[in-house]
Amino acid sequence: MTPNIVITYHRLNQKIENQFNSNLGLIKLSIMLYICFSFLYFPEIITKRAINSWSVQDHNIQSFVNEKIKQPFKPIQRLEIGEHLSKRELRLSPYLIGKVLHLEAVKLFYLQAIVFLPLFIFFCLKTIHQLSKDHVIAFYGTIALLASYVGNSFNYDTYFFDSFAYLGLIAAVYYRNHWSLIPILLVTYFVDERSVVPSTAIFIISNLNESNQLPRGFINAILRNRTFWQIACAILVYCTIRLFLFLHFELNTPIGQGSGIRLFTALRFKFKVPGALFSAIKLNLLLVYLACVQLFKTKNGILAYAFSIMLSIILLVSTAVEDVTRSLAYAFPLLFIYYAFISQDANELKNKRLFICLIAVINLLLPTYTLLLKLYQIPLFGWINLFLS
Repeated sequence: MTPNIVITYHRLNQKIENQFNSNLGLIKLSIMLYICFSFLYFPEIITKRAINSWSVQDHNIQSFVNEKIKQPFKPIQRLEIGEHLSKRELRLSPYLIGKVLHLEAVKLFYLQAIVFLPLFIFFCLKTIHQLSKDHVIAFYGTIALLASYVGNSFNYDTYFFDSFAYLGLIAAVYYRNHWSLIPILLVTYFVDERSVVPSTAIFIISNLNESNQLPRGFINAILRNRTFWQIACAILVYCTIRLFLFLHFELNTPIGQGSGIRLFTALRFKFKVPGALFSAIKLNLLLVYLACVQLFKTKNGILAYAFSIMLSIILLVSTAVEDVTRSLAYAFPLLFIYYAFISQDANELKNKRLFICLIAVINLLLPTYTLLLKLYQIPLFGWINLFLS
């Protein structure tokens, strides 16, 4: 007997809603998604350690990270490392975490894959539910994001620690109306400066009231919104600290052709770029587009154009470096604006559930790529390599 897909779908939705009725159920959902996702995408570094397949680049990056953990505020000036790593001198949060917890580079990755990934899943479930007011959409929306590079980075991104920033951004969206937003953003900014621009989307999210209408008048929206001032304060403090670190420790982020940062650098990869860009958040790009459309429909043009400029800057930055995928992945907070808009549209709830479910399924079926020097497909079932070696 063939299973009835419709009945199975509705039963699954009911079970999801039942789990959301308690914090314990939410933790169970988070652990279940973590185990299933880890079964599909195995932490690459564990395989490398087990079969001893370290590359020269792996050893160089490990050495760089370990030196930064020992002396976070000392600039490393070694020509053999190359200019690409010099961009990471000011990305201090992972190094300080490693120093405080006495973790070296490899163990920092274990923290990322074993602790931060389930935390990211938990925050994703909570945040989407908080915005959409729907348990089922939160579940499928989390899967849709996990199946993009944002989720894969926790297992694949061995030493760049972008996933630290992704976790910080999702936590910032969740705590957007809490005093802890400022320290969360500061820690996130010092993981990677590319998180600054997408973090400003939190202001738009916080401006959406219960009727999904933005307050008239941009000045009023700013003056009455505490989140705007918190984000502005975090950016100001971040810039001040960066200036202090430059003046007293000579820590800076090089810009220009020699450092691997210049406009449209990634476009030299030509036809590989679209695949890398798409892999960043995959079909969640549709949600970003729909959020933009909905913002224009509110007739609050300034915020709508601000959203468009925000997305354009993220796209521009992502093509200004070779690691295109992880750069565009920083755009994922923008899609939460879509979830904020659908919270009161009860008439279309069933259709939106199905829509997000389809995005999740398609994202799972499509391969995920990353572009750094070459287009690389993130492998499924990496743990099988432990038995083939």
